[in-house]
Amino acid sequence: MSDNLHYLSATDALAKFASGELSPVTLMQAIIDRAHAVEPTVNAFSHRFYEEAMAQAREAEQRYVSGSARPLEGLPLAVKDSIHHKDKPYAIGSLLLKDNIGTFTEPWLQRLLDAGVIVHARTTTPEFLFNATTHSRLNGVTRNPWNPAFSAGASSGGAGAALAAGTTTLALGTDAGGSIRLPASQNGVIGFKPPTGRVPAVFPNSFDSYYMNGPMARTVADAILIQNIIAGHHPEDMESLYPDLQLPTEYPGIEGMRLAYTLDFGYREVDDVVRDNTLRALERLRSLGAEVVHVDLGWTDETEQALLLYSASYNFPLIKKWIQATGQDTDSELLSPYISMALSMSTSASEGDFIRRGEIEDQMYKTIGPLLTQYDALIAPTTSVASVPADWDPSQPIHINGKAVHNPFAPVLTPYFNALGRVPVINVPTGRDQNNVPTGMQIVGPAFRDQIPFRVAMAYESRFRFFDGDAFPRL
Repeated sequence: MSDNLHYLSATDALAKFASGELSPVTLMQAIIDRAHAVEPTVNAFSHRFYEEAMAQAREAEQRYVSGSARPLEGLPLAVKDSIHHKDKPYAIGSLLLKDNIGTFTEPWLQRLLDAGVIVHARTTTPEFLFNATTHSRLNGVTRNPWNPAFSAGASSGGAGAALAAGTTTLALGTDAGGSIRLPASQNGVIGFKPPTGRVPAVFPNSFDSYYMNGPMARTVADAILIQNIIAGHHPEDMESLYPDLQLPTEYPGIEGMRLAYTLDFGYREVDDVVRDNTLRALERLRSLGAEVVHVDLGWTDETEQALLLYSASYNFPLIKKWIQATGQDTDSELLSPYISMALSMSTSASEGDFIRRGEIEDQMYKTIGPLLTQYDALIAPTTSVASVPADWDPSQPIHINGKAVHNPFAPVLTPYFNALGRVPVINVPTGRDQNNVPTGMQIVGPAFRDQIPFRVAMAYESRFRFFDGDAFPRL
């Protein structure tokens, strides 16, 4: 087998399992061996279940022999440590929850388990998911496999890093401000934020229009494999959409499609290399026959207020509730320093914030909604800068093109599409920066039309496949 067996795609693995060319046992062992080699550097796993996974891989092997294999039988899956999985740790990166064990399994994860995946690890997150980098007092610093000095993104940073490092085949993320797309971009992988309601969630996330569960993978086809299993109405989530949507696995080309793009949303400081890589990616789309046109969204920094109001009035009070449920005070020394900043921001919330947030979101959609009737999709960079120190604290500035930017959300260009939660968005890689850290772009489709970003992404990947040839992290 190839020395890079741990980078085998899920679709290729399933074909080899079915033909008998490869055993789930062999693939799982390759994944675990790779983790033993690189985890001391990358630190993408918060918990490991290797013995259990190997036993399940042997069972999967027998299912292929007996002809009873399920759709995703034997594929290694890493699950973010904020997703409930019965009898597995559930710590959300916090020392306060280090001994917490899940009491139930979320419906979307259960669907994958029923389809035959094998969970061999849980992946790291920043504490209570608040940070654009993944580090906490519980798990330490998660590092980017392409350059360990820099961040793997967040909050699904461990998931993105594991995919890039070759320590899982598939991964799960959650996204309320870019937590799938940011680490997907910084690790050079695929990450899809479905529209609100496409994938069932559990309370309180099931009532949060910014939040969505979604797939992370190294190829677009692998992301579709996951998405087609996890999507669909669930009777315990009244926000989940019906009828169910199944994505095609093959798409026509993009010749004749009209694609709009912005490089900076009209006002954001964006790293020059991120811009250049995005422009090269747009040229790839042009070479495939698409019309690609620059547009001015007319947005200003006021659009960022929607995320700040959402965080102050909903997300940060939720963090406070989690802390208080452990019996600890919000000034506990066990908390990571950036949590104190988050809690201080929640004190600024006022009774008018919910209405103001809605007004901003409405004005944003009055721009992008009509735009997406004139164009098939909108494209934008995923990050304003790719190289963020692995242990960056959001109270500190980020330097972009030599300028200090003071903003806890400075590295990300993703939250706009959480405020516009009904639009589907997929991240695809565009290249790497001067520090070898990957960059990415978001492909945004019209509300609830998931097939469109996947069609563009599939065509794009046919011209630029990131994990190919010698293009692997050198750990």
